Amino acid sequence: YAPVDIMVNHLRKEYVNYVDKIKLLPHGFDSDELPASINKTESPIKRILFYGSIYNGLDFEFDSIANSIKENNLEVKIDIYSDSKKYMNVFIDRGLLKNKVNYYSALPSHELFQLFQNYDYILLIHPDYGKDNLSTKFFEIIHTRTPIIYIGSEGKTGQFIRQNDLGYHFTRDEIYDSFAKIINNNLFLSYNSNFVTDDYSFELLTKKLISEFK
Repeated sequence: YAPVDIMVNHLRKEYVNYVDKIKLLPHGFDSDELPASINKTESPIKRILFYGSIYNGLDFEFDSIANSIKENNLEVKIDIYSDSKKYMNVFIDRGLLKNKVNYYSALPSHELFQLFQNYDYILLIHPDYGKDNLSTKFFEIIHTRTPIIYIGSEGKTGQFIRQNDLGYHFTRDEIYDSFAKIINNNLFLSYNSNFVTDDYSFELLTKKLISEFK
């Protein structure tokens, strides 16, 4: 079993005699760590949460976000929860740190998810090699009915978000304008709050795996 299509396809090409035995078992989430419901609080400014790993090689992406905030004077608050302080200098140089952008230490999952009610969007930024990767994080976010702002190259990840109306996707060259449009309410989103995430829970994925061995 492999968690993403690209790995499944690679293994099937390498082991042609075992194609039928190589299957997809997607990333899942632990529903016990997630709150039963999210009651969003209100705010006059847009609130964005970024959490988890901060990848290398995203200097252009973070520069573009910082430039858009600074030059368009966007009313936004971005809170970053991570073990890394990468790209902090980008926001310091523009006078945005502790003003519109804040870095915090990573939190345990159950504590982090409780904070989702205080945010309007979750920001995800992937390097090129992650353009087809739907990680556990996606289904955690979708389960809480929080729209995603996804920045990354065209691929299965962006297609999944757009086709299911789960948020916004734009490429690195679109960041400056698109980010400003989202914050200023100039990009429409009819969020799909009916998307079913149950098929991606650990419970159902485990049942699926067990059934394969019977």
